Amino acid sequence: ASIDNWININNINILNGAGSRNINNEKASEMITNLFGRIGRDEVAEAVKRGVWQAGGLPLEFPTISLAEIYMFPTSMFFRNLLSMDTEEMLKGLPLDGTILLGGCDKTVPAQLMGAASADIPSMIVTAGPMIGGHYKGKRIGACSDCRGLWNEHRAGVFDDESLDEVQDELFPSAGTCMVMGTACTMASLAESMGMMLPEMAAIPAVNSNS
Repeated sequence: ASIDNWININNINILNGAGSRNINNEKASEMITNLFGRIGRDEVAEAVKRGVWQAGGLPLEFPTISLAEIYMFPTSMFFRNLLSMDTEEMLKGLPLDGTILLGGCDKTVPAQLMGAASADIPSMIVTAGPMIGGHYKGKRIGACSDCRGLWNEHRAGVFDDESLDEVQDELFPSAGTCMVMGTACTMASLAESMGMMLPEMAAIPAVNSNS
């Protein structure tokens, strides 16, 4: 059971948690391009556009590069500044009076905020929200604080492959960012405390209708 196997399993877990069940290694690479459509961003974008319409504005949606946190090799941190520049140039190059940023993980949120600050136009951010928490044998577990520890237990023979499947479902039980108080939730909380997000929005789970 190599580290490569753990990475592959973790990648598949993320997709399964986003609603694509029973994905195997061969299918995973094909599904990655659809990841952000599967974690509820489309629904949030539509809700944001409705709000802009209701306020009398004209919403125009445009994409930037996507940093799929766990899939970028060797780390999405290498691409954070590229996303920031992409965001800045798109905001400068389009006839916009303001922008609402849709992000999620700990690299995308600061990248988008830095880009918007450099573009110097009115901005706010709406984050994906964390996954809901998982449970395994009476213990509360979460991604990704428990990922490596549980993987090491599996390698040591503490539980078998069948039990590993159960663990995976609970580590990534829904769409959203990591639900532990890690860097994704920290960045969302910082954005809220800076006044860049609506109050009390940083901690609303991705699958909660209040989001």
